[in-house]
Amino acid sequence: MRIEDLIYGSLEELEIVVSGALPRTLNVDGWETLRELCAGKMMRGDVPLDVRQRWARLALEIIDRQYVEADERKKVAEAAYIRAFMIREFGAGSSGPATDPAGLLRDVSDAIGVTIEEARNEAENWRSLEPARMLRLRRIKNMLTDTQGHGRVCEPRRPSPP
Repeated sequence: MRIEDLIYGSLEELEIVVSGALPRTLNVDGWETLRELCAGKMMRGDVPLDVRQRWARLALEIIDRQYVEADERKKVAEAAYIRAFMIREFGAGSSGPATDPAGLLRDVSDAIGVTIEEARNEAENWRSLEPARMLRLRRIKNMLTDTQGHGRVCEPRRPSPP
């Protein structure tokens, strides 16, 4: 199956394909394309909530399959963005464990592998670090940014006053 066929197919078709034989046949760019498609669809305000939640769950399934043999930090970093969005937009607990704020924080904390203070100290001299350590710090930053939401952990957005 070609990636073009998947992009223009229905959500139902994509759910079936992702849960089936796709992992053996799709390259890295294909996974990335599908994850971005799902993430974009989950954010569309003109799509019914239940459909947006399905797109979000599919994005998480794609991340699980995409990073089967990858560094766990990379997988958690990708999933943290989707999960934090789900918690903010759909509500804590609305989609099972994926929307559990405490679970998200625990997963991110476990994936970081260092204390916040240790990461902060290492980041002070980030320009002198080797590229692999820079990338590690970047993933830590991304995970923390997704979970903190301006100092608040995955709080739902509140409508702006008129």
